Amino acid sequence: MILLGINSSGLIHYGNYISIIKPVMYYNLKRIFLADMHSLSKRILTFKIIKNKIIISLVVLSFFKNIYYYQSINKNILKLFWLILCFYNKNKSKFFHSLNKKKFLSFGKLCYPLLMCSDIISTNNKFIFVGIDQLQHIELYKKIKNKINFFFGFNIIKKNIFIVNNKILYSYNKKKMSKTNKNSLFIFSNFKEINFFINKFKNTQKKKNQY
Repeated sequence: MILLGINSSGLIHYGNYISIIKPVMYYNLKRIFLADMHSLSKRILTFKIIKNKIIISLVVLSFFKNIYYYQSINKNILKLFWLILCFYNKNKSKFFHSLNKKKFLSFGKLCYPLLMCSDIISTNNKFIFVGIDQLQHIELYKKIKNKINFFFGFNIIKKNIFIVNNKILYSYNKKKMSKTNKNSLFIFSNFKEINFFINKFKNTQKKKNQY
């Protein structure tokens, strides 16, 4: 099985389609994983998360007819998350990229990569599909896996094979199209929204030419 994770902090955009959805469309065995607990770390209103979950579910089902489930349903994820916290050295947290971005930082945001490690372990998939921006999280996962296996004296966590996709779609501000950068375009946007997005590209180009 190939695990494909999607965050519910925002809607699926064209960047997600290029980097995640399109590359795995031709694989027969896929497991779609909606990381709805991750979105709580971004301080998004509950009703918006629920709305996103419903829309994302419909969008994903329009592309795939495979196993699809929510992160919050799997109770083992939180149990494993606590186990990982017990094995992780707090001094290593300085390597988390989120530390350098905002003054306010919740523990949920800080431990985001560790929860991601718990996702990978609990889903028990041999193949994990990730974007190129997740490479540092993969290295973190491998270190934690080795620590836990060493503690128990045998390979309690099986080896995973990571399929890394290096395709990135850039938006009008020359940054990666993402929910975090707030420069994304919903994959099923209407004509008005698409036209508005195109105008942003044009305005950015005009400003560039002025300088």
